[in-house]
Amino acid sequence: DSFRGRFARIGRGMALLFAALLLVDALCMGCMIQIGAVSDALGSRFGLSPLVIGLLFGGVLLVVGLRGEGPLTRLTRQLVPIMTLGFCLLCVVAIARQREAVPSVLRTIVKEGVSLGEAGGGRRVLGGVGAFWMSRAVRYGTMRGLLSNEAGCGTSLMAHADTASEQAREQGMMGVLEVFVDTHLLCSMTALVILLAFRGEALPALSPMMLTLHAFERLLGEIAGIVLPIAVACFGLATVLCWLHYWQRTGAYLFPSHGNARFARLREGGFLLIYSAFSVVGALGTPQLIWQLSDLAIGMMTLLNLFVLLRERKSIVNAR
Repeated sequence: DSFRGRFARIGRGMALLFAALLLVDALCMGCMIQIGAVSDALGSRFGLSPLVIGLLFGGVLLVVGLRGEGPLTRLTRQLVPIMTLGFCLLCVVAIARQREAVPSVLRTIVKEGVSLGEAGGGRRVLGGVGAFWMSRAVRYGTMRGLLSNEAGCGTSLMAHADTASEQAREQGMMGVLEVFVDTHLLCSMTALVILLAFRGEALPALSPMMLTLHAFERLLGEIAGIVLPIAVACFGLATVLCWLHYWQRTGAYLFPSHGNARFARLREGGFLLIYSAFSVVGALGTPQLIWQLSDLAIGMMTLLNLFVLLRERKSIVNAR
């Protein structure tokens, strides 16, 4: 009993640490970074002030949040599939217009990745393999991958837990599908569009968002400069609303009401106000410190989650 009790206390401590890290990540990555990207897209194409964009998104968050989680869930459920299909269509059209250059770009990716065709290329490959787990590129790529799809960091289970399905395996496969669509499909097609748009040229010194918009404009014309920022705004809104759900659920876990309805309302209202205020801050700019805090939080969350997954691997395998 004392052995089990000790591990129960350790588990409780890990849960509290995970929840605290999730609150940090929700404000940094789930709110400020997302709104910052939307602000870049809408501000550059439509001349909107970052403050106006922040206030607009903050107002939307307040309205949706005050109406409860039902409207929030329905809104994100409708936005995400439509925007995903629309963005895929834009990518397919852009790539199809440059289809003759696709083999050349793919060869360039392989060549630049391993440098086998240059003198000393073999040594670089061996050296890269030897230093793989210590490289800054892998760390950076891993963190951006986690930012993109949340795979392994333990946050998306809150979204999956609210579904009507009673089959754990079914929801697990949906999670796998999300990662495939988000990273393997959307991110890969976006990268291919950028490389096709700037093939043979040095990439301009633009923010990632502006680089993507400029690439689509090159391949699809000015219409992309109108459609894509709106799509980015919808993607950003869906993501921010999803993280608002995580933020509120985590707040309820850390600050339980114990049946006190008044405290529960005050807690939900306070958390909603804080989250909405940080959306305004994010629209005005996302300094490097925000990215570093987000990387730290999501990295530690992933380590905690992977430990639990390995610890409970037998239960997971036998889940129905």
